[in-house]
Amino acid sequence: SASVVDSETGEVGQEVTPGDAVTSLLSDDIVVDTDLEGRLLDKVSVEPNPFTPNGDRINDQVHISYALLRLTKAMPLTVQIFDLNGRKVRDLISSSGTGMLYQLTWDGLEDSGQRADPGLYIVRIAVESDSGSEEKLGYVALVY
Repeated sequence: SASVVDSETGEVGQEVTPGDAVTSLLSDDIVVDTDLEGRLLDKVSVEPNPFTPNGDRINDQVHISYALLRLTKAMPLTVQIFDLNGRKVRDLISSSGTGMLYQLTWDGLEDSGQRADPGLYIVRIAVESDSGSEEKLGYVALVY
């Protein structure tokens, strides 16, 4: 349970009813947060790892999920795949995003449409906002 109180006046607090009031939030916790600075990306996940895009319908795609935080309007967002030499293999998304949970998939293909070589790959998620920018990295193994 929780209540909202104006700490300067000392008035009796107003009770807060718990529940999922906004579906775009990632939690049912009661939270009051007005700071627009801080983390912009959270809950980055790359699964399954390793993945095997060999057409057998088992782990043929890797699922990349992440949450955007503290964005009050759509901001530039990119999700890219790089090999360990730093060569960009695939642009998964280059658009604008707002605060919510996202999920993308990579099928093991390069931007050219060719199958990527087996190996380790870096997943780079980057977002820019008025208060700064942030990037998170994930790793995935591709095997055949």
